[in-house]
Amino acid sequence: MQRPSRSVCLLVLSGRQHEAAACFVDYWSGEGTWQSMDARRQQSVTRHMPKVRAEFEAAFADGTPLAAFMRLEMPVRLIVGSESPLPTRQISQLLVASLPGAALVSLPGVGHMGPMTHPRQVFRALPRYLEPLDRALAA
Repeated sequence: MQRPSRSVCLLVLSGRQHEAAACFVDYWSGEGTWQSMDARRQQSVTRHMPKVRAEFEAAFADGTPLAAFMRLEMPVRLIVGSESPLPTRQISQLLVASLPGAALVSLPGVGHMGPMTHPRQVFRALPRYLEPLDRALAA
């Protein structure tokens, strides 16, 4: 079976943006999500598929070794949904084991699009040191 990222890239390159968008959305948000979206939202996602392809290609071309992340000294909070696709959960586990001072928060019942589907749960999982920033942005 072909990786969803590869499928998306090939579909975009062959001019099949609408199919690429359907593949992308259903992978990250669950089978049937694309069909449940109204035409306006589908068009919006479809327009962004060339950028999504470019981001996939940049991510897979990045050769930064894991050891480079081990030298980071800032605090890191990784937030992952328990229903997120397996690769994102695996990457989160790898990063929390590699980054000094990293913490992993797994949100039960939340998928990859948690900030949109479960914003309150995601907000509560954010580190407290962001609260002054949140108040400043709300003002």
